[in-house]
Amino acid sequence: MIAKIILGTDIKSAFDYINRDGSLPVQIGDAMGDVPRDLQLSILNDAVSQNHRLKKNVFHAIISLEPGQQLKDREWQNIGDGFMNHMGFENAPYVMVRHQNTDKQHIHLVASRVDYDGKTVSDSQSYQKAMVYMREVEKDYNLQVLETPTLYKKEKNKSSQELYSEKKGNKHLKNFIKDNIRQALSNARGSNFNNFKKDFIGILIGNNISVIEHQYKNGKVYGMSFETNDKTFKSSQLGKEFQFEQLATSLLESFMKNHSKGKESTPRVEPSNDFAPSSSIYLGPSGTIRHSSDEDEDEEEKYKRKKKKKRGRGR
Repeated sequence: MIAKIILGTDIKSAFDYINRDGSLPVQIGDAMGDVPRDLQLSILNDAVSQNHRLKKNVFHAIISLEPGQQLKDREWQNIGDGFMNHMGFENAPYVMVRHQNTDKQHIHLVASRVDYDGKTVSDSQSYQKAMVYMREVEKDYNLQVLETPTLYKKEKNKSSQELYSEKKGNKHLKNFIKDNIRQALSNARGSNFNNFKKDFIGILIGNNISVIEHQYKNGKVYGMSFETNDKTFKSSQLGKEFQFEQLATSLLESFMKNHSKGKESTPRVEPSNDFAPSSSIYLGPSGTIRHSSDEDEDEEEKYKRKKKKKRGRGR
């Protein structure tokens, strides 16, 4: 039995997705007194609206069996209710729907992360908690017992001292990357903006920090990560100062400022969709610039865009 957890921001979109006709939905139950479908959405919206500061206010879980295995709807309801209680949603509204559109029998649970009292349901350690519950259900219902992913088992078997040391080491590496980014912004030079970017990247690579660009299929860069000592950190993990948009702005400001210190008279900013040069243009001596394309899109995101296109045609 496998559980996948998604935290979202649009309760209506998630609700519509699990109830779409193409998935052959079967209502299993809810935590609202088995009310009609339109009232379910109204209750979910009321709960979510109690906390406008919580961005990821939607909890969406998919629990699936291995091919060939089946459970009755009553069993699914017991498993789903037990799962939501285990995850901390015993006082929050949620909906449970079984889909019949794949060879794996599975259910979807969509919940408000704001409970009836306006309190936020924590998402801390949600993956680990879900895996513990899956293993218990497999034994209780005589299902195929899947092996817990190696990564989780390693984490579980680590001592508190090992976890503390690893956390401290990650903090040290983050500070190392941040210090080098600041230094590269200060020291990079170039006759135009693209050359300035290449010098910026080269300084990082020279200090054993690889740069990874995250790109859409059209080549536009939407994010960046930094890797050192076999550890990779997204720019957003380094703090607000280093989030992608802010970092791009800082790069441009540093180019304008640093250019005035050089011999060049007028700085030239050439239009570009890329934050960094491609690896075919520049490859440093002790690191690389890599590109990560966003090819595997989440099924729910595809469904959202498909709905938007349909609405656009109807206007």
